[in-house]
Amino acid sequence: MANIRFYFCSMIPEYLIYICYLIIGVFALFNLYFYARIFFWKKPNQAKEYPPVSVLIAARYEEENLKKYLPTILEQDYPNYEVIVINDRSEDDTENVLLRIQKKYKHLRIVNIPENKFPFPGKKYALSTGIKVATHDHLLFTDADCQPQSKQ
Repeated sequence: MANIRFYFCSMIPEYLIYICYLIIGVFALFNLYFYARIFFWKKPNQAKEYPPVSVLIAARYEEENLKKYLPTILEQDYPNYEVIVINDRSEDDTENVLLRIQKKYKHLRIVNIPENKFPFPGKKYALSTGIKVATHDHLLFTDADCQPQSKQ
């Protein structure tokens, strides 16, 4: 039986055996590389890049709501944002409340729409004015009586 095995191996040219070893070795190295990458793969550090945003709030007779909810909007944990409050012809103390809050928060901008300086009354005109004043491309709209659920 040993003679048969030896006889069979002697029939295969020696260079074919080396070619087979080479093919098997390349295949083994490819598998080692492929599975090692899967095994040691780590998620890349994804630096979260948040786009700058403008938060627009149209306020008309919202003195109490601005005192209560505006600071929570201004204290959001977001890297680059501005808050624009459009005082839509309020006759209460809304403007003074906004000026007091603006002293503490530098990213608060106030736009006042006087009683006699508007072509169309209503919230739509106030928001349109705020959009024109906004410096960022991404716009977020909310009301003065809304409170964020978290600081994120």
